[in-house]
Amino acid sequence: MNQNVEPASAVRTPNLSMRLFLRRSTAALHDEVERCSPIAPLMSGAETSPVAYAHVLCDLYEIFGSLEPIAEAAVAGETGSTPMILRRRLLLLEDLKHLGAKVPIPRPAITRIQNQLGSAPLPTRLGLAYVLVGQSLGTAVILKSLTRDPMELMCNTAPDLARDVQAHKADQVDSTKRGETGDSAGVALRAPFSFFSGLGRDTPTQWALFLKALDEAAPAKSITAREQALAGANLGFEAFLALWRDSRI
Repeated sequence: MNQNVEPASAVRTPNLSMRLFLRRSTAALHDEVERCSPIAPLMSGAETSPVAYAHVLCDLYEIFGSLEPIAEAAVAGETGSTPMILRRRLLLLEDLKHLGAKVPIPRPAITRIQNQLGSAPLPTRLGLAYVLVGQSLGTAVILKSLTRDPMELMCNTAPDLARDVQAHKADQVDSTKRGETGDSAGVALRAPFSFFSGLGRDTPTQWALFLKALDEAAPAKSITAREQALAGANLGFEAFLALWRDSRI
């Protein structure tokens, strides 16, 4: 075999940014994760109880609690600062505590992936970060569904939280009038919605800083960097699939 022949994915996408390369190369896995996700029943109203919501948060914490520190360290090592968009496991802890749910122990599939990534090359760990940061985008849409009836029933015993939800909705309306959309709109909500509320208006800035670190540390023109980053992204998506195929809900 000719060792100088580029991998097929690299040949097909020589001029893409790392972000677009990973997006195209993982499209099938991403779609499968979306199909398996237990978040969809919550958004559609098929699952409406706080118990079901807590189960989803527990699943998410298994992944973010185990894998996010690896991604955070990789990005921090490149930027010299702690990326808040890769510390969302702390928000999950707040939400779980509010709901009285126990912090879950990672299942073997997640531990295996964690061990694989812990000693992986930097581009591989940044590929993982791409998946976790990407899962943080678009949460405003999920939050809008979670904070409408009947999920608002969770607020009945917490008047302060109910007021927060109403303030969030009012701010969403104001943001729409100002032309703001997505995660850039809306005030942040506290537990039990803090994970999906995320960083609010700071999300686009955090995303841009991450993409800059990704392109600088794993330049798309490097065949090796592309393949290593893709391996990390694939492992990230496989973690979600392994968990949600064995969902508690």
